[in-house]
Amino acid sequence: MKIKAILSALFALTFIFAVKVFADESSVNLIPYDNFESYIGRTDSPWSAQGAATFAPIEQTDRGNSAVLVSSKGAMQELFVNTAKTDASIKTVITGFSLKLCDLKTKRNYFLRCDSAEFPIMEISNSGEATLCGTALCTLSVDKWYDFVVEYNMVTGFVRAKCDDGQTQYIAESQCSTKGISGIWRVNLVSWGTAEGEAAAYIDNCWSYALSYDAKEYAKGEGIADFEDFVPSGNGQTGPTGWTLQNKAEGATLAGVKEFEGYGKALELSSNGTTHYQVIYGFGNKSDNEIIAEFDFRMQPSSFITFGLRGKNSGGALTRDNFPIAVSSSGAVTLSGAQAGALLADKWYHVTLTLDIPSQTYTVSFVSDEDTLEGTGTIPGDVRVLNGIDFYFPQGGGRASTVYLDNIDIFASKVAVIKGFEPALGKISAGETTISVEIDGDFSADAVAAAIVKINGDKSKVLSKEKNGSKILVTFDASEYDSGYFVEITDLVCEDGTVLSAASGYFSVSKWTISDFEFSKQSISSGNTGVSATITSQSDELTNATLVLALYSKSTGEMLGITFDACSISEGSSESLQCSLSVPEKDDEYELIAYMWDGFDGMKILGMSKILN
Repeated sequence: MKIKAILSALFALTFIFAVKVFADESSVNLIPYDNFESYIGRTDSPWSAQGAATFAPIEQTDRGNSAVLVSSKGAMQELFVNTAKTDASIKTVITGFSLKLCDLKTKRNYFLRCDSAEFPIMEISNSGEATLCGTALCTLSVDKWYDFVVEYNMVTGFVRAKCDDGQTQYIAESQCSTKGISGIWRVNLVSWGTAEGEAAAYIDNCWSYALSYDAKEYAKGEGIADFEDFVPSGNGQTGPTGWTLQNKAEGATLAGVKEFEGYGKALELSSNGTTHYQVIYGFGNKSDNEIIAEFDFRMQPSSFITFGLRGKNSGGALTRDNFPIAVSSSGAVTLSGAQAGALLADKWYHVTLTLDIPSQTYTVSFVSDEDTLEGTGTIPGDVRVLNGIDFYFPQGGGRASTVYLDNIDIFASKVAVIKGFEPALGKISAGETTISVEIDGDFSADAVAAAIVKINGDKSKVLSKEKNGSKILVTFDASEYDSGYFVEITDLVCEDGTVLSAASGYFSVSKWTISDFEFSKQSISSGNTGVSATITSQSDELTNATLVLALYSKSTGEMLGITFDACSISEGSSESLQCSLSVPEKDDEYELIAYMWDGFDGMKILGMSKILN
């Protein structure tokens, strides 16, 4: 059998496996897990490329076979998968991929396409700055792998991303202007045309799934309202949409906007202390058991402010001027009259205020990049229904105070908090055959048995699931997933009626690597042309390797010659392979293809080099 015929058969089998459709009630695959190990020389179906080149080369990297996203001067390139359009039940698209920049010559984007348009979700500038719908995520360096997971809520436009460089994890949330989408049918990675010649980036470890549950809701709860970047009010006496300013005075109070480098636009609130100045964010009446307010907070030196609540008491009467938290001009934090610590000026803190309505208690935390302040207190004013958050500057004898607020998110807690398994973000803490998920919530063994757990969209791959204290232990056959898998837990019903859903991708280390895979010549000419490669095994599963080199006539497709070099290999060892062929002296165009198998018996593809023409 000719080598190309063998490869065609292998590709057919690989493709059938790769595009398996998971007929399940809660997920639809867009891109199955793809590490490009089955491709020779260029991407093959289901991936397509267009733009600067008609195909994306496949090259050997330290991640195994990786696709190369290439653009040239004045010409972009897209690497994409067209998918079956998602239906109306789908709310969230989760996409993961690994990226290694070879240069900083151009910008790169992650796009989605619907019926009406293609729209960007994440952009990496030509200086390496990654932004998520305008919100800063991280800065990338060249020649370094970054693992991305990006969630996009098609209904609300909420988007969240995580970038992991192997040492640091970066997480950002933002709001995409494109929302209300009924179907996604293309996932697209783009490299734009450059001003200075060819630019390249490696792509690997791609997967994308469409899910029926809401990314933001399952992570935090039912959203009441949120803000990202603030729009200037113009005169400083008009609050942003949804905000009310009380006791405002020209020249004495301000509601403006200040932009912080690398952070975005924050709401700037100032008072010279000659009046009681209140800035109120109101929303509909909420009487849930638990209300959570999160926001970013920063204060200038010698500033002071009080955080308050507005709503109705147990008798149904309006209640206001209830201030459980105060920050003094020295930064001292007082919770329900008790000293709790101090904040530093000119530093961003992420504030989480959790109000337990039935017990009339609250917890609060101020978290910066260096320290954390936490405490508890009693909700004043017998607030039973919450309808507003109050930021209040008391009259202070002319003392000026300025604070900044941003990323305000207020929601009713409906979903259990997950520990050790970040919803749709991060690597799962996993053993060889088990995943351990710890969950805050009171759930029974029967609830675990009734919950849906899937590996790569397939429930049949889960061997067992059981309750172990506050954890769920999922057992599966990890040997089927050499390079990674996608895990979902859905429909876990807690005792209080809370329903948990969560998802994440996990990437394992390749069981072998191939390096120094190169031709002895840059182009084909008469005489001997050779190829060499070094293979390193990290697993006792790989015992043999075979380097194959074949010569073809491009005009007829006929194979003119084939040679190979084989070796035995043990775990932790490396072996070098070499082989060469004689190219005839005649008027024809030739093609050399080099690739690595485990052997002629198993014909398992281990890796390939570029095609030499």
